[in-house]
Amino acid sequence: MVSAQPAEGTTTVAIGLATAWARAGDRVVLVDANVEAPDLAGLFGLETGAGLEGWLDGDPPLDDVSSALEHTVIDNLDVLPWANARPLARDLLDSRPMARLIDQLCAVADRVVIDLPPLAGGAAVGLLQHVNAIVLVVNAPQSRGAAVSRAATIVRGTGARPVGIVLNRGAVSRTGRSASAVAGQDSQRRAQHDLQVQP
Repeated sequence: MVSAQPAEGTTTVAIGLATAWARAGDRVVLVDANVEAPDLAGLFGLETGAGLEGWLDGDPPLDDVSSALEHTVIDNLDVLPWANARPLARDLLDSRPMARLIDQLCAVADRVVIDLPPLAGGAAVGLLQHVNAIVLVVNAPQSRGAAVSRAATIVRGTGARPVGIVLNRGAVSRTGRSASAVAGQDSQRRAQHDLQVQP
């Protein structure tokens, strides 16, 4: 899950998707790689231990990523939280250990959902080449077409496979579509075109 800018709702969408898959019976790991605003530990009420950045930094060394996963109250859903904001932590996302981590998670889970930082900050870009599908989250009232187009260009440039766009916070009034929903749908259409994703 990735967005063009901060506060577009990627964490909310990632939790919703991971929860739906877990309730359908899949073993799901939700990874908090949003180094700019890590929220998953707090939202799930988890103790974080070494967290994702500790695992990537080799402190402490973990041969089996399963030992870094935190169980949630939702059956089949584990979280790999981001424990602490640290300088240069964003460089850990585009690293060999991160690629190895994704491989290990895919070996122990049916689905791995990664909550990424916004593309505008640059931290997520290197990680995109290590995932097999990208979902772009677009905040209807906030997103502007130019920012969404830039995000689509970044995604395409990494060779990542975009599979969809989630229009978040689009409100519809009783009399018809709101201005924010119309603007958001315009951004969504532009992103679909730029990403070459079928509506």
